[in-house]
Amino acid sequence: MKEMRFFPVLLVIAVVGGLLAGCLATPIAVVDAALVGDWQGECRIGLPVLFDPGEIPEGVERTYTTVSLDLTIHEDATVEGALGEAAIDGSVLKRNRSELGRALNMASDYIVTDGVLSGAIVPGEDEGDPKQFTIPFDLVDGQLEGGVMWVEPAKYPFPLCTQVALARTP
Repeated sequence: MKEMRFFPVLLVIAVVGGLLAGCLATPIAVVDAALVGDWQGECRIGLPVLFDPGEIPEGVERTYTTVSLDLTIHEDATVEGALGEAAIDGSVLKRNRSELGRALNMASDYIVTDGVLSGAIVPGEDEGDPKQFTIPFDLVDGQLEGGVMWVEPAKYPFPLCTQVALARTP
């Protein structure tokens, strides 16, 4: 009888595991030629730049500014660039979902990850250096569409920029 109760638990674990496996970032051996090159766009960012905007000191009003986001994706899947005044260091491009993840519309097709933002994004308005980050995105009509997420250990990623569209630069 205990075996019959155990089956639904195993089934739930298998289904959840399958769904999660559909959204795991995996290395790319050969980068699609449509992704290789220089990309540029803009990012609307809140000031002061804080991981938790709830920690804005009393009396300080949150404002917004636009900064540039520049990426260079290389054939070996390394990525470099800048967000505002911060350099993108040590990043790589990975596939962010499987065909199952795509069919279920979970996650994005690609993700820039494993690197840091070095330096202030907006000098005088920034906290924390370096910052771990990700850039999940899809290639849509010749543009990279996604966002920039600030990542800290044991915390849900904070969106630094949403609805970013990068165009290829000549």
